[in-house]
Amino acid sequence: MSKIVIEENHEYVICTESIISSYDRKILTRLYQPLIGSIAFALYETFLSEFEFDKTVTSLKRPFKSLTKIMNVGIDDFRLALSKLEGTGLIKSLFNKKENYFLIELFSPNTPSSFFDSPLLDSKLHKQLGNDEYQRTKQYFSFAIISKTDFEDVSNSYNDVYDFDINAIFNGSTNQVSKKRGSVRLSFDQEAFDLRIKELQISKSHISKDDLENIIMYANCYNIASVDMADIVARSLNSEGHIDIMMLKKLSESKMNGNVNVKTISTIKNTGNMKLDELITYYNMTNSKQFLLSKNNGSPILPSQLTLIESLRNIYKFSDGIINCLLDYVLNKNDGKISNAYVETIASSMKRGNVSDTYNAYEYLYKTKAKQSKQEEKDTNSNQVSDKDIEESLRKLEEFRRKRENGEN
Repeated sequence: MSKIVIEENHEYVICTESIISSYDRKILTRLYQPLIGSIAFALYETFLSEFEFDKTVTSLKRPFKSLTKIMNVGIDDFRLALSKLEGTGLIKSLFNKKENYFLIELFSPNTPSSFFDSPLLDSKLHKQLGNDEYQRTKQYFSFAIISKTDFEDVSNSYNDVYDFDINAIFNGSTNQVSKKRGSVRLSFDQEAFDLRIKELQISKSHISKDDLENIIMYANCYNIASVDMADIVARSLNSEGHIDIMMLKKLSESKMNGNVNVKTISTIKNTGNMKLDELITYYNMTNSKQFLLSKNNGSPILPSQLTLIESLRNIYKFSDGIINCLLDYVLNKNDGKISNAYVETIASSMKRGNVSDTYNAYEYLYKTKAKQSKQEEKDTNSNQVSDKDIEESLRKLEEFRRKRENGEN
């Protein structure tokens, strides 16, 4: 979407996509004004007053300079006010490149229920007003709830009152203005998100329209880049490959608070070894706690092991894929046992070696590290994971997944 800087000599025309009622104006005053500020609020009211000179479209083009004079504001304040109206969905700015003028579309504000149901609008209003004034404002738009348990609907239907004449139905079209409400405009790089989802081999068919709306909302709520959101989506998938919305929200909150590093989730590569690719993909897509649980054959994870995983995440900034690869390596080398000290020693070495993704981790653990000492050099062949070893790991992981899906212990 191209950006055009508005200048005072640019001309504009106003149209409406909705009827703005007196109740809408109350919503604008009490709910939107604290968010957009007095200048943006005054600009919206000025647009409305100009529009009311005509029925649907003010056909006369005017320069924006006339608005800045009416409102007694500079062009920078005017641009900021306009952007706030656009961001909250109260207007939409369209530019006619051929004739070099703007079309400003006006929309009704959200209903109070829709406003308070929006995490973006609701949380910002609460932050702006403070709890006491926020509760007072919310009460202003509330109605007493009457229990209807003991009531029966005895209202008449249309057919009870009027004759129904199929031949009298009018099939023509009209240009009457409907009630179209603006929606909050959210920035999101859909192209970058889709590309990353493809790299992570996540089926787009598993991301519903509602899922995508939640993804975009959380990306904006927690100020997360679209590429990072794709990585969070990868960690939010359940056993069926669909998004767990609660996990998505939790990981998004953790990302905002700096408690999770999602940037190191590995891109799926093609090594030419399908079994190895499948194993590393499983490393990447499996939560480390679940991975370790599968290696324990369903036995509970020790508190010390949970502490180790959190340390690898927060101190070493390793992704789940790297952690799983490291844990698998240690379990294979140490007869199925995990020594925290041994794991952290290797983790420190990996950190110094600038291991950045799961493929790097695999190469480092099973190849590079094997050459670090003469003793390990003798054992290089045993350190290399064979296709048979990979098949056995995949078999155990798949068996654990099947038991979980069937509710078995």
